[in-house]
Amino acid sequence: MRLSRIVRRSRREVCALAEASVALTMSRALVELPFSWIRPLFGVAGRETEHEPRDAEDRARALEVGRAIAAAARYVPASPTCLPQSLAGRLMLKRRHVPTTTYLGVKKNAEGGIEAHAWLRAYDVIVTGESVRTEYTSIARFA
Repeated sequence: MRLSRIVRRSRREVCALAEASVALTMSRALVELPFSWIRPLFGVAGRETEHEPRDAEDRARALEVGRAIAAAARYVPASPTCLPQSLAGRLMLKRRHVPTTTYLGVKKNAEGGIEAHAWLRAYDVIVTGESVRTEYTSIARFA
């Protein structure tokens, strides 16, 4: 990201961007481990959080984290995919006391194989993985 673009951002946005960069880098490394080792980081299997925000500030926090993850993902080495992005978002929002649900979904591809996708929701906000999530059938959720 160009320095001029960073300077135009608020201090809060710059801090969120820095936090997202660290969280994405850490999450990218964690998802290389067996899922059974990192599953507790996603929360309790089969649970889902509420869809209605407690207040406007919680919704704003979710949107802010989503923007920071999306921006940082463009510049973090190894181009973090959906699972590290959803984990990074969950960790950031947990620190802000915003409840989240991580969804894991699958779909059949043109060759007949299976593709997977992960997305993160906080209240009515899809924090990460929004662009293609409707193409996938949710098979697991963690809150």
